Parts: sequence; structure tokens; C-alpha cells
Amino acid sequence: MESSQHTYTDIQSSYDLTSECSPITATLSITVIVRKPTPRLHNSKTNWDTYRQIIQDKVNLSIKLKEHEGIELETKNLLKLLQHAPKEATPKSDPQRPTNNIP
Repeated sequence: MESSQHTYTDIQSSYDLTSECSPITATLSITVIVRKPTPRLHNSKTNWDTYRQIIQDKVNLSIKLKEHEGIELETKNLLKLLQHAPKEATPKSDPQRPTNNIP
């Protein structure tokens, strides 16, 4: 693919962990595709005490996991918490990269 064609294409992966396949979505456009910058988290500025406090405050260790649905739900909740905590404990920064793919 020529360099100039990258401005009119976009390929996104789907990371659905419940599927055995990994589908992708390919977009071809006649106009330039504007992309959002990839979210980045730089943990050098993370307040680890705040991170630990968020985890300690929100994790529930007394849940009885007996049924498959309960295990699935609590696994999803734990993953959400583990994704949320560093975002809260790390200062926001502005992306330095442009938001479009024009060469």
C-alpha cells in the first residue's frame, strides 16, 4: 500500500476475549480519516499510594463465587477496577501526536 493511501484507510482489531477468533474492521474512505490518539498511561507519575487505596477501598474479598455467572461478573468487575485505578492515580497529560494520519 502506498504511503498516501494510509490517510484513506483504517484497520481496527477487536480484542473480544470471549471469542476464539480475532476479527478486524477495515474502513476505506474517499476522505481523510481522522484518528483519535492512542490513550497512553505513563506510570512514572502514578501516585502508587492512591492506586493502592482505590484498590483496597473498592475490591470486595468476601464474595462467595459459586456459580459460573458470578465468577464471570466478578472477574469483569475486578478488571474494570484494575483499569480504572491507574487512570485515577496518574495525572492526565495531553497527547503529543497529531490526531490524523496525514503524512
